[in-house]
Amino acid sequence: MVFDTTLRDGEQAPGNVMTAGQKVEMFRRLDALGLDLVEGGFPASSGEDFEAFREMAQGPRQTRICAFCRAAERDIDIIADGLGSSGNAQIEILLVGSEIHLEHKRRITPQEAVDEAVRSVRHAASLGFTDIAVAPEDATRGSLAFLERLLKASVEAGARTIAIPDTVGCALPHEFARLVRLMRGWVGPDVILSAHCHDDLGLALANTLAALEAGADSFQATLCGIGERAGNTALEEAIAQLRLNGPRMGLKTDVALAPVLDAARALRDMIHLPLMPTKPLLGSDAGIITAPTHLGWGSRSTDFWPVPPVSLTDAPAQAAAAAVAAADPTGASTGNAVMVAGTPRNAITRRLAEAGVVIDIDKIDAVCDRLAADPAPDRFKDHGALAALYREVADSGTGLPH
Repeated sequence: MVFDTTLRDGEQAPGNVMTAGQKVEMFRRLDALGLDLVEGGFPASSGEDFEAFREMAQGPRQTRICAFCRAAERDIDIIADGLGSSGNAQIEILLVGSEIHLEHKRRITPQEAVDEAVRSVRHAASLGFTDIAVAPEDATRGSLAFLERLLKASVEAGARTIAIPDTVGCALPHEFARLVRLMRGWVGPDVILSAHCHDDLGLALANTLAALEAGADSFQATLCGIGERAGNTALEEAIAQLRLNGPRMGLKTDVALAPVLDAARALRDMIHLPLMPTKPLLGSDAGIITAPTHLGWGSRSTDFWPVPPVSLTDAPAQAAAAAVAAADPTGASTGNAVMVAGTPRNAITRRLAEAGVVIDIDKIDAVCDRLAADPAPDRFKDHGALAALYREVADSGTGLPH
């Protein structure tokens, strides 16, 4: 199951706040992706968030919508009001998942936290919610004894999904996988386990994949990986991994990559999100190759890039490569190669042939010399510029500038 939290957790960072209208617009895009759940926000946090959630929930949609709340009856009542009679919704209740938060954030006892969880779940059920999720915040730093007690009580009260937050991004993949397996043993096979990972130490995607491989049923992610501090698991990266490597992990998704990338770019433009040039799948430099060995390989085959070196006779790998290439207008082959000093002869020859140049093979070494001497060789990534350089070299009869 794929759960998007762009409109809630993704908003919790400077510059990411969206207006109600922008949230509804982005919800419509997310609704069209074929995801299992889209979190529409935190309705009790503001009147604007409530109005946006109500419009999303009561308007036309295909996807189940989720609303986030604290373990407070007022928050739950507000969600029920916003949902109206539309149905097809999940409520996610935030619990206290670690002794650190018990002592320093909430200042309550473990028993009070358990009682609060049970009371909140039962209240949601009394309002007609049948899809109730609980999210024990900071679960990866909570003691196993406390977590087991908290989750068993929540499930007994009526919770049917447990989100497992690595709230501060401190877990290692093998540790997170072990926690998933332990929780499965505590709550049984019928409760949905959902990974919610933060990227503070760069392991959100790795932890998400480890959780799924360990038996989690679902994962939560955001477009472009936006979110508090270093962000969350990036939805587009997770989908790309599942499309490419899922079969090797016993996993699959029917969510197509290309529309997810389109939605990520739309979000980028909507909130003016600055992306690192090397951001996987989306960054301006993510499809650019300069290493001579890569350029030489790429000149013989455009099928391998940017998919990691797995067997490209494998149908899922081919499909993933094709989706990335089709979805990324910057290109993912040697069409996005940058000419540098040391660019191999076969790559240059291929680019010239693509430009329609009738090549005298004896002139290629001279073109290589000119590239090596040029202070800005990357300008020759353009087919026309490279063809002009070749003609200049051919006319001059030398590889040296004249």
